[in-house]
Amino acid sequence: QEAGGRLYGVGAVFSKSEEDGFFYVKRLAKNGSALRAGVQVGSRLVDVAGEQVYRKTPSQLYNLVLGREGTSVSLGLQPPGTVPTAPVVRLTVARAFFDDSSVSAPPPPPVLAAPTPSPQTPPSPAKPTMPSQPHASPSHLPGGGGDDRVGVGITVKRDEDGLYVVREIAGGGSADQSGQVFAGDRVVEIDGRSMVRASTQDISRSILGQQGTWLSLLLKRKDNTTHLVQLLRSAPPQAPSRNPSAPPVSSPSTPPPPPPEPYQLQIPLEGSLVAVPLNLRRVPLTGAVTVTGAEGGVGDGDELTHVDGVAIEGKSDKAVIALLLGQAGSKAQLTLKSGGVEYRIMVERRMVERPGGEEK
Repeated sequence: QEAGGRLYGVGAVFSKSEEDGFFYVKRLAKNGSALRAGVQVGSRLVDVAGEQVYRKTPSQLYNLVLGREGTSVSLGLQPPGTVPTAPVVRLTVARAFFDDSSVSAPPPPPVLAAPTPSPQTPPSPAKPTMPSQPHASPSHLPGGGGDDRVGVGITVKRDEDGLYVVREIAGGGSADQSGQVFAGDRVVEIDGRSMVRASTQDISRSILGQQGTWLSLLLKRKDNTTHLVQLLRSAPPQAPSRNPSAPPVSSPSTPPPPPPEPYQLQIPLEGSLVAVPLNLRRVPLTGAVTVTGAEGGVGDGDELTHVDGVAIEGKSDKAVIALLLGQAGSKAQLTLKSGGVEYRIMVERRMVERPGGEEK
């Protein structure tokens, strides 16, 4: 895992077993992100970002693991010494540069506690289970059933690209009332977490939650534009599902709780990356990113629309932060909007102090 091509790893070396076709964690970098996230030497790697790696080539595995510095990737692992049918532990690991000389050589992986699967058929945990119908179980996603958790009134199905597509919208539900969700929309992220090639269980757990809580959906439309939508989890009334052209059902008599307040974007303190010296906050209902406090010619409340020519609209918090991060001393071109008028400035990424003396 090298930094030569602007691709970064997670501080782990994987070795493929010729006996069972799985990749195992062979070595970990000292103080690396994988070690800090709880990855153990000898763990069996089941999937990367939801994509199964059973019998993939090393090149295919590295294409999944490597990525831009400062981004994160989800690893599905089974603890050392467990059988292939053991539960999968999912850890989110940050990609960062690390010195290969700091990778320690551990003892060999432990012997499996049970016979390995036959080479012809991958083991059951390495294959995501899908429902028999083309859409998710009725007790999941539409907004109720089975327990106290509720959804936002949508039913989804997975397409050929591994993305979940909105199949139906429950009349009177949160998605229906918002007027911002349409059949055919593809679910890219939920609360900043990628849903590309996620399992049915993952997307169900991400959508369902306590009634009255808010959910952030990053949707991609058929015209390939992305939209960030905030929805209130609630059990929808009994009403027929609608298609995108049908008028929304009238709101229930009981008003929902107020939407979430704007919040500060937290820039992570990790590695050698720093961000632009501006305090930024997110407005959940619109997805806008605005400046708090005036500094360097930027006005309080001005909206950030582009970073180095890349639009902020439709981007998750993690994606916005990734655009702002860079090496100390590097410059970023920011496009901002004040009173409907756009202007551009060049800012230098540098270390600044947070309240309490902490640097960022």
